[in-house]
Amino acid sequence: CKSINIPNNYDYYLIGSDQLFNLEITNGLDPVYSGKSIISNGPKLIGYAISSNQESIRKLGQNNWNAIFNNFTSISFREKALADLLYKLYGKEVNLCLDPTLLTDINTWNNIKSKKKIEKDCIVLYQVRWNEGEEDTLEEKAYQLAKQTKANVINLSNREYRVEEWVLYIKYAKCVVTSSFHASVFALIFNRPLYSFVLHDGRDSRYVDLLNSIGASECLKDLHDSISELPEMDFRTINERLQFLRQDSLTYLKEQ
Repeated sequence: CKSINIPNNYDYYLIGSDQLFNLEITNGLDPVYSGKSIISNGPKLIGYAISSNQESIRKLGQNNWNAIFNNFTSISFREKALADLLYKLYGKEVNLCLDPTLLTDINTWNNIKSKKKIEKDCIVLYQVRWNEGEEDTLEEKAYQLAKQTKANVINLSNREYRVEEWVLYIKYAKCVVTSSFHASVFALIFNRPLYSFVLHDGRDSRYVDLLNSIGASECLKDLHDSISELPEMDFRTINERLQFLRQDSLTYLKEQ
């Protein structure tokens, strides 16, 4: 997104979400995402469910964070661990909000259709991160679980699937095995059994914080843990807690 493409006649600008302050992805502090290219117009600038990583939080430093907070009327983050780090290092307080995919309930996502026939009751694997030397470990675990539960494996990691296919495979999965935040989210949306693996690389908080906050910590596994059966998940409690957090996030937006 370039500042020259942003219209200048709005009263509110909403920036979010995901990795907007991740310096590895944005190649430095982005002038649009940080609000620098927008504040000259004098609008209210709202940050919603912004994410980053711990390294970028530290690298940005006090001066950059002072500038960012001066640019925004209000700002919210997605992960509690990052919000806590921001306060610890720089004394900056932020609101916590859900990722936008969780602002609506299952009814919205149930409208998604696909021309391709979607195989049901599979072990769905989606791996976006891995530790060096352990690239195949998560795939091995998915096949281990598939063998124990007499299911096929669908590997969504190879980028051969359209978005609607990706969503529907998770919707009809017997279990989702992943190192991805959004695969974890859609498993929760569709109330599918889930194993989210923690890699201890400083990026786990994206789903660790969420799962802990809704009482689904049993989904979290270390990369060296074995999985031989489907997890038992209390989706009634999970859905109730997600609904509470959803309303809290919507209130944040409405009050700006």
